[in-house]
Amino acid sequence: QFEISQPSVAETLWQRLQGLYLQDFSADNESQTTARVQEALVLLRRSDLSSALRNVASEKDPSLWEWSSRLKMLKSRWSEAVEDMSRAIRLEPLRSELWHFRGLCYLKQERWSEAQADFDKAIELESGNAISWNQRGLCLARLRREAEAGESFSRAIELRPASPGFWEDRGRWLAARGQMGAALADFARAQELIS
Repeated sequence: QFEISQPSVAETLWQRLQGLYLQDFSADNESQTTARVQEALVLLRRSDLSSALRNVASEKDPSLWEWSSRLKMLKSRWSEAVEDMSRAIRLEPLRSELWHFRGLCYLKQERWSEAQADFDKAIELESGNAISWNQRGLCLARLRREAEAGESFSRAIELRPASPGFWEDRGRWLAARGQMGAALADFARAQELIS
């Protein structure tokens, strides 16, 4: 659900470009739009997806900022990704995945409190979001809020018990707390799921 991949960004851009071609344009608007689309195609061929997206989308379109942020995430440009995702959130504040993605950017910058707050919001909007629960646990562990971290890891596992990564994360957390028996059990469960 929360994967970031170049093909999906390119696919989204192509859909937007096709949409521009299919719209009815007035004579005044047609040449300007065609020029924007042609320039976007050149940028796309140069793999400058971020600039291509900006060429065909309005600044008031949350998807522009979301995809621009995702592209910056792919390039590990976390601060810029936060700025763009914040713009998307201002335009569409009820989308759980926007809060989740911004939380990931904060997590990558080791801004644990901000990341945890965004994961909390993502969970508030979509309580069954197992990935946000797990990421929240990682943040809370770094903030030394151990009881809450454990609850978050366990909730993620409860929601998606077949995810080996969740078992591994909780196992690492348990091992760091010296609970080796429980940690080994979680690592064993992760290994079973991988096999």
